[in-house]
Amino acid sequence: MRRGNLLRWSPICVLGAVIFLVSYLPEQTPGFRATHKIPGGDDLAHAVAYGLLAWLLLRSMARRGRLAAAVAALAAAAALGGMIELTQPWAGRTCSWIDWLANLAGASLAVAFWLVRAKPSPDGPSGPAEPAAGQDAASS
Repeated sequence: MRRGNLLRWSPICVLGAVIFLVSYLPEQTPGFRATHKIPGGDDLAHAVAYGLLAWLLLRSMARRGRLAAAVAALAAAAALGGMIELTQPWAGRTCSWIDWLANLAGASLAVAFWLVRAKPSPDGPSGPAEPAAGQDAASS
């Protein structure tokens, strides 16, 4: 694996592992209910974690084009969140569609913000941008 790929995908793998680990911790784990003490805190924690995951995915896949990266990041976050929610009963936890919707909301907000803020890459999926008519490559 090239160093650039390793640097680009490592934070995603680490965050994914943390999300996975925390999602299967027993509810009796000390500090587990800390987010539940704040109204909406649990949903906010879900939205922030999956928003950050989507943002990291977007940054890693930006070379594939803005729309392709946005769709892939949203699909990956939705799939991971759904898979975790569906399998949590195997670990003695509860499956919550509200948690999955919070995951999706966080990822959707990150994707929307990124689409608004991200500038199209000059080296988009079709290669470097062509100079405008009447301009030579040296002046652009």
